[in-house]
Amino acid sequence: AREGLDVVPDDIDTLPVPVPGALVTHSQCRWHAGQPEVALADPPMGGTDLHGARDRFIAAGWAALMHSYAGDVGGARALARQAADHAGGHPAPLVAAQLVGLEAIIAGADHDEERSRQLVAGIIEIAPLEGLGQHVLRHQFVFPYVLLPETRAFWDGLDMPPAIDAIRRLMRAFVAAAEDDDLGPMTAVRWPEPGLIAAYVPNHWAMPLALHGVRAGRHEARHLAAWLCEHWQQPARLELARWLDDPRLGDTARDVASHTPTPPPSHVRVCVLGHAEVEIDGESRLAARTCPGTARLAGAPPADESRPGRHRALAQSRPDARREEPADDAQLPARRARTGA
Repeated sequence: AREGLDVVPDDIDTLPVPVPGALVTHSQCRWHAGQPEVALADPPMGGTDLHGARDRFIAAGWAALMHSYAGDVGGARALARQAADHAGGHPAPLVAAQLVGLEAIIAGADHDEERSRQLVAGIIEIAPLEGLGQHVLRHQFVFPYVLLPETRAFWDGLDMPPAIDAIRRLMRAFVAAAEDDDLGPMTAVRWPEPGLIAAYVPNHWAMPLALHGVRAGRHEARHLAAWLCEHWQQPARLELARWLDDPRLGDTARDVASHTPTPPPSHVRVCVLGHAEVEIDGESRLAARTCPGTARLAGAPPADESRPGRHRALAQSRPDARREEPADDAQLPARRARTGA
């Protein structure tokens, strides 16, 4: 995948003659190269009038998978419906299997593990792993690996590229910890970079994987939890919260939650030189007024320009506040006498 980024242009979808699957080629290379957050931020939607239903099916299906891995179930379902529409009423066997696989992935993200298991088992029943099933599930092998223990020997026996082999070894350690409470493999396994793990292990398993790793004393596991909270944000935080009261992982989850910051979902930009301004997701929300040191939120009622700056700021924050008028010089001696000044 990393080598693919060097040879696949990111504007391949603008070629005069569209190549089947070209809409997602660069995105998939970036995703499997360990940069899923970059791929998710630049979804392969659109194309030109030259791209037909097949290309749009591939693009929508791939986008649905990315959102599902990131824990965005609602977004994934909407994109999966688009993919099904582009597939038509009578899709080819491979397309039908891909749609079922996508449904299984989304069910897993929605924590319906039993339905996800049934759907994956149904794919393998119709398309055995020795043939079409392997092709459909190769990059999502973690689903049959975790959900169907009887398939692990098959996946363990396959020749895999180094990056996928590292994920396979990590998942072997994960199931040992999750199913048998055996942290031995977790302490010895090599941990890939967090972005590569997130590209192959969906959010609903990546977070407990990180927690088991923290239990085993792996600092890489804390890096994974931090990566998930930083890039998958709210879905990752919600997944972490699911484990706070777990008998085995609760203490670890609370420790990780208390030490893992999550950035706000909005992008905030503050301009302090010249014209002071605050932008939230590109929209101006706080603009400077003419008096230095005062500002108002966008949409707030205008301040009384006849008042000095201090009173104008007070009027904005407390509209019902009474303004204290400054005493004139004739009143000052009397006041000082009363107060003993």
